[in-house]
Amino acid sequence: VLDGHPLSLPILGTNNSLKNIKKSAILDYFKEKFGIGGIVISAAGNIKHKDLIDKIKKNISGMENRKYINDFTGQEPPENGRVKKIHDSKTSSVHMCFGGLGCRRDSEDKYPISLFTNLFGGSMSSRLVQKIREEEGLAYSIFSSNVQYLDTGVTIIYSASSPKNADRILKLIKDEIVDIKRRRVNEVELERAKENLKGNIVLSVEDMSSRMFRLGKGLLFNKKVLTINQILKKIDKVKQNDLNNIVDKYFKLDKMSLVALGRLNKGRLL
Repeated sequence: VLDGHPLSLPILGTNNSLKNIKKSAILDYFKEKFGIGGIVISAAGNIKHKDLIDKIKKNISGMENRKYINDFTGQEPPENGRVKKIHDSKTSSVHMCFGGLGCRRDSEDKYPISLFTNLFGGSMSSRLVQKIREEEGLAYSIFSSNVQYLDTGVTIIYSASSPKNADRILKLIKDEIVDIKRRRVNEVELERAKENLKGNIVLSVEDMSSRMFRLGKGLLFNKKVLTINQILKKIDKVKQNDLNNIVDKYFKLDKMSLVALGRLNKGRLL
């Protein structure tokens, strides 16, 4: 999906790139990027703000106090069209990932696409789970989600099943996409998705690491942190038509790609 975009590159690099990195290059990069002005420190839990500041001051005395210049401009993802990659593996199950391009972090589609992937395959009451797992009994696991980056995003539909069910599962996924485009999202499933997504967000506040990461990401990416109530209000504002636009915009079957791992008939899938 992201072939040709920096996000498609391996995070750890390759054997050749790692062999050719010199110590001086690492130190130069550290000096350039890791100044006090470019670091966000986030903390949550049983700690007082003043105590945290005092501890930080004691441990950053050796770092340079320079302003960090963020020169990241992003890059538009390439239009790669539909791609199919099948990896033969002697596993007892088949893992499939079907998806395409999504929205970036600051897009107005941020909350609508999260609600759509929730009602489509993000909860036990979602369309894919009810159809493929509960009614048909074809998959051990089936879900949809989306990932948002600074300059682009991806949509994901994942399933794990026995090899004999893979073709049928992929057909049902496509059928559900066609069906929701034809009959559109209804008010009942939209409200159910809203309550599910809001519930997950509220519950995540109880986990200190989730709270810490939310605060840090907000400051790092958006220069501000939305309160939980602000996020819930944004979710409540999403309308049926917003989700219908999402499925038309991001779930085009002729642009969605497939990656599968397992014992498969390469000529049949997709």
